[in-house]
Amino acid sequence: MGIDHVIQRNHTTQINLTKITSGHILQNAQKHNTRADTRLGDSKARWVDPERSHLNETIVSATGNLYKKLLEEVTGRKYSDRTLQDVKKDELYYADGKKVRKDAVFAVEEEMRYPGDLIYCRLNKKKQPVPVNVDEEIDEETIKNENLFLMPADWDEFHKWQERTKQFLYDNYGVDNVVSLETHMDENVPHIHALIVPLYKDKNGVTRLSADRVLKGVNGDLTNTRALQTEYAERFSDMGYKRGQIFSARDYNSNTLNQMRALASRVISGKLPEDRAEAEKEYRSLYAKYTEVVEQNQTYMHSSKTIEKQSKVMSDQAKTIKEQEEQINAQEEQIHLLQQLAKAEEEEKKGLELMPDREAANVYLSLKNRLRESGRTYFEKTLGVEPAKDLNAEEHETAMEGRDITQNEE
Repeated sequence: MGIDHVIQRNHTTQINLTKITSGHILQNAQKHNTRADTRLGDSKARWVDPERSHLNETIVSATGNLYKKLLEEVTGRKYSDRTLQDVKKDELYYADGKKVRKDAVFAVEEEMRYPGDLIYCRLNKKKQPVPVNVDEEIDEETIKNENLFLMPADWDEFHKWQERTKQFLYDNYGVDNVVSLETHMDENVPHIHALIVPLYKDKNGVTRLSADRVLKGVNGDLTNTRALQTEYAERFSDMGYKRGQIFSARDYNSNTLNQMRALASRVISGKLPEDRAEAEKEYRSLYAKYTEVVEQNQTYMHSSKTIEKQSKVMSDQAKTIKEQEEQINAQEEQIHLLQQLAKAEEEEKKGLELMPDREAANVYLSLKNRLRESGRTYFEKTLGVEPAKDLNAEEHETAMEGRDITQNEE
């Protein structure tokens, strides 16, 4: 059974992100992306077909040595090719003399694979891709012997994807930080490589490196890789593309049968038939089930987190209510004590006014004052504290001073 001429790749977007912490790796990445590496096609880069490298497209040109330019901008110094080889990362300093961190990220490489339909092609005499005739049968042997490869089925859609990807990078990282953008058509699937330098200026205008700061995006929305994948997918929702699942499989149409079988065994514990056509059909079925399980799991996880948050809110509310009840009870106790004191003061006042003997009243007040002074002395000398004054009692005594409560009015 043959293979379909037009391959549909699930229409899922994908970004692979790699942090580059070495000048050597940055220079090699630049050489590879611009195809300046002379080892293309050999064991070092066997996935590259040099016969198709002329189909690649430069969107943003990385002129000169990116590593050299980066160091000169960060340190404020000039480097030659010779001195560049002697640079040690743990001896780098910013222009203001502050030391560059040993684990500083020099650049970030992002790879975006084309999520649209692909069609099998071959090169014509002018080295241009030509779709395989629909009447021609395609199988594994034909792909290998005829050196067939996959190209976009709709070039207008492909160019729209290119432009939106470039704008996505500009919008999130800044135009100046996107220093290289290359479209590769000479590998398994068409894709774009981007090199982004994590440079920013601090409040004093000094250029510094910070991958954590730059990778969050201009608006700080890209807090992690998942947010990056989601934001990228939203740019293509009107084109019918969707976000890939977490731990999603790579392009199964461009994998070998053995790779597909290994993937099915590892990810979804499935087994694939020996026949490739049947294997692809079974794989699609297994992968659909796997995707459904992942989506359900994400829903459960989201619900679990929502319940956890609601539980915490309810716990906090219960704690607040308990504290308010305790405050109310304490206030009620204080009100009760004040009411008792007020009642006692009122009864004492009435009792003194009704006493027929002034001398007896004066003796009562004298004894009360002595008791108060004794208590005050005890608190001050023994306990080292001064008790609160009984203002109501003092005011009452002041009002009673000099009054002849035994005098009869005639």
